[in-house]
Amino acid sequence: MTAYRRVRRRHNAAKGERGAVSLEIALLLPVIVLVACAATAIWRIWWSGQQLEASAAAAARAASHANTVVAAEAMARAVIAADMATAGVHCGELVVNADVVAASAQPGAGGRMNISVSCRVGLRDLVVPGLPGELTLRAQATEIVDTFVRR
Repeated sequence: MTAYRRVRRRHNAAKGERGAVSLEIALLLPVIVLVACAATAIWRIWWSGQQLEASAAAAARAASHANTVVAAEAMARAVIAADMATAGVHCGELVVNADVVAASAQPGAGGRMNISVSCRVGLRDLVVPGLPGELTLRAQATEIVDTFVRR
């Protein structure tokens, strides 16, 4: 067999596979994009939940050092807003419920600061079928008030 025939035979065999790579890319690219968007959605939900829990704990700790109920509520709201902004979590609606009655207790009387936070995290910018536009995450934290702090 001559060299010409060998080359010609290889060329004819490869002729049936023309465009196979383009077809594979056209079929796999949407799947790859969908998996990447789903991974981003999972990460965003997880990250926002972790930051919300950390913010609630920091707010309860800050509120436990306040001398009045008004100051405790203001400190809790300020700490949560600052923590969420620092972490880069954008809430569509941030709701803070502070049970800070213990801030008005007399020295020697214990109590608890309860902070509940809910945050609507937007997911509309992710292209994942079946994913809601927003997801409401909730966190709660409790801190014991120091019984010997002068109020």
